[in-house]
Amino acid sequence: MEKGLSNLPKWEIWVRNIIFSLGWLIWAFFTPIVFSIYERFSIISKSKSTFLLIHLGISLLTAVLYLIVNGFVVYLLWNLLISEVAYFEVLLGLLEKFHVDLLIYWLLIGAFSLVDWTGLRALKTENQKNNYLERIAVKTAFKIVILQIDEVSWFEAYGDYVKVHSEDKFYLMNDSMIQLEGKLDPKKFTRIHRSTIVCINDIRELQPHWNKEFYLTLKNGKKLKVSRTYQENLRSFFKTPGEI
Repeated sequence: MEKGLSNLPKWEIWVRNIIFSLGWLIWAFFTPIVFSIYERFSIISKSKSTFLLIHLGISLLTAVLYLIVNGFVVYLLWNLLISEVAYFEVLLGLLEKFHVDLLIYWLLIGAFSLVDWTGLRALKTENQKNNYLERIAVKTAFKIVILQIDEVSWFEAYGDYVKVHSEDKFYLMNDSMIQLEGKLDPKKFTRIHRSTIVCINDIRELQPHWNKEFYLTLKNGKKLKVSRTYQENLRSFFKTPGEI
């Protein structure tokens, strides 16, 4: 494309430069679209393998779409201002730079991922400065939700994750019950079972069971089992009639 460029009329050189710049303007238009795709398939909400596979396919699709859009725009301007013969030289140049479009997509995805990780690390650092968690980051299918710790009613072990129950919803948190218990204020939360931690202020009833275990009822009506191993945890909070 640049071969013999110095021999071209100045007006044609300017036209070529303008058309070249249109390629970057099209990418500027594509950027919010790529961001919306990232919000749905972010590195935080998806596993690393799923994240890579999804964006590998989408990057190829985006590069092809960019090639079509850019090629069509250039075709209109080239035929209008220069010549159809010269257009095929430009089209060949677009095809040769297909890998550059793939790289631009991954640079955008990398930038969005870096912002997400920086935000979560800042939140984690802030929490580490305090003795106990004040807020937690939990993930949904499409986004990261920040919950105030006072919004949480109870925690439940769920495989390699922890279910965070807030009102009538639950979220998944990548943590273990043992690690989580050490991060929570013992004046607000206590463990009642190897798989359950509850908010003390949400407890409304204690109901003894026949095998010396008992159940507690939270303010939302949810009943949870208290194992004998963790009954002592509740004794410091409640003066119960007789033995638990």
